[in-house]
Amino acid sequence: MRPDKLVPSAIAGAAVLLLAWVMTLAGGARAAGTFDPQISQRYSSTDSGSHPDIATTYRLGLGPDGQPYTADDTNDYNFAGIVTFSATARLDADVADGAIVGTQLSHESIGVINNPCVITANLQFTFMDATTDITNTVEPLRWDIFNNLALIAGDSVPLDGVADVRPPPAVTKYPSYLNAIFDPDWVDFGSDGIAGNADDTNGPEPPLRPRARSVGVVPMREEANEWLVRQELVFEPGTKLPNLPPFDPSLGYPSVTVFQQRSAAGAATPPSPTPTTDICTPLEYDNVAFGVSRDNPDTAADEGGIPLLTLPDAGTPVRTVSYNLSQGDADGDGYENSLDRCPFHADTVWNPRIPRRPNQPPPGDSDLFFGQPLGDGIPDICDPTPFELSSAPSGQPTDHDGDGFANTGDNCPLHYNPDQKDSDVNANGEEFGDGIGDVCDTPGSDAGTDCVNPECGGHAPRLIPGPRTVAGNGPTTIDGAGVKCIRTLSFVVAGINDATASDCSDTLPAASPTATPSATPSPAATATPTSTPAPPVCIPDDTDFDNDGISNRRDKDDDNDGVRDGRDQDDDNDGIRDRIDPDDDNDGIPDRRDRDDGRLFCPT
Repeated sequence: MRPDKLVPSAIAGAAVLLLAWVMTLAGGARAAGTFDPQISQRYSSTDSGSHPDIATTYRLGLGPDGQPYTADDTNDYNFAGIVTFSATARLDADVADGAIVGTQLSHESIGVINNPCVITANLQFTFMDATTDITNTVEPLRWDIFNNLALIAGDSVPLDGVADVRPPPAVTKYPSYLNAIFDPDWVDFGSDGIAGNADDTNGPEPPLRPRARSVGVVPMREEANEWLVRQELVFEPGTKLPNLPPFDPSLGYPSVTVFQQRSAAGAATPPSPTPTTDICTPLEYDNVAFGVSRDNPDTAADEGGIPLLTLPDAGTPVRTVSYNLSQGDADGDGYENSLDRCPFHADTVWNPRIPRRPNQPPPGDSDLFFGQPLGDGIPDICDPTPFELSSAPSGQPTDHDGDGFANTGDNCPLHYNPDQKDSDVNANGEEFGDGIGDVCDTPGSDAGTDCVNPECGGHAPRLIPGPRTVAGNGPTTIDGAGVKCIRTLSFVVAGINDATASDCSDTLPAASPTATPSATPSPAATATPTSTPAPPVCIPDDTDFDNDGISNRRDKDDDNDGVRDGRDQDDDNDGIRDRIDPDDDNDGIPDRRDRDDGRLFCPT
């Protein structure tokens, strides 16, 4: 492991700590190579002149029962990016930075350190209006350091998962990597490993400046307090966004979702080293966009009462277009490249969503650990050592090639590539990447040999089983194009609350003018919010669970047990660790459906 890789020791032990629990989870149906995101949208009011909240739900890979890891799951390819077109959008200057403008409740399937992708992460984001001044930047840590977004999320050393700066710097300043993602001729992040600053390689064109931006941050407290930063950037109609086709202005204002340092418009850096080595379906996002801003208790000013949306005259049609792109699948076996550690070998045995069972090898991953079947995250079909657990000379049993990235979080798990370079370009000549690292993204059907440690010096190269099921295109041509699903959500003012969603299409709606809601009023305007009926909206929790005179939101030990919240593994002191406790705050509502989970208060 490189000396600049600040990965905590907790990561190395995560596989052992999680294994017993992962073995108990129920399995799901195998993916069929589909991409069919289900999108619903509901307005809290349909009255002309009202300022409704809009609740939008994305479900992907869930079957009719709506529950993950059950037999009816469809296990679709995961999102590569989402762009949403709306008929109206606020202007940054009209809303104070820090104002609360929405929420997201996220249920995502994750895999940890070569374990199957069968753990549900339930995350609650509160989105705040954020600056669009692209010159007032804040930088993350270099990309190959674990938890490199912690500082811009408001944490400070020792990075304990508790925000010390509120609102976080990601709100009051502009994360530098956005100037890389949205720079039309940006090339790379230079020698310092930080995207969007002076040592980057790029052309003469300036980065795009958004019309509006919002940010939500949350720590994954049980994954070594890793901070997640999600952003929505809204641009003017007709803006040419990097790595995306031209969009007709009549579609409306494009809003691009940025997950960490990647988006539909491209990525600023490769994925960073993290104990969360996979993110897959099934998943669900429950988003609420407020019709009126809400006050942020972490600021001195009152930012509430600014209308963010005003409905026009009765009978006016309002349209939202959701442009969704899946990740690619080079070998067509139903697993996207980022999830498939053998992307050129179609596999009918291995399944990343089958949990491990006691004394049974994972199907298609037969490696042994001290004589016990464990698997190393590399399917047998391309594993040069299919019955021998990965063990690079550095002694890390989860990292075959010794480059510091666990096998299931490595875009070339059999080839040493600490830079994780992925240089494929799309049809327009823009670098986008296909989830397969350059050093193993070789042309043809010959799988070649593995490469352990620098210059392959860690072990004599061993043959990778072959030939490949499909021939590779090489490191500059995308292997496995993503699938598009474009849905149009139609709503009529003074009609029913629920928008009507179209079927998936691979083409955008025809260019045509559409009547739109009115523009955002000035910040002097004050309005009363219209409550959202479903899903319920959470507001910051200012109650005091432990009656110590400090509200939960500011109390760093909510349950007064002497363990700081960022380190507390049992929030409700019921003797059941949060990781396996189905109801962390002991309020009788299972965590998956709980919109406060001990951290927020939700009005009825």
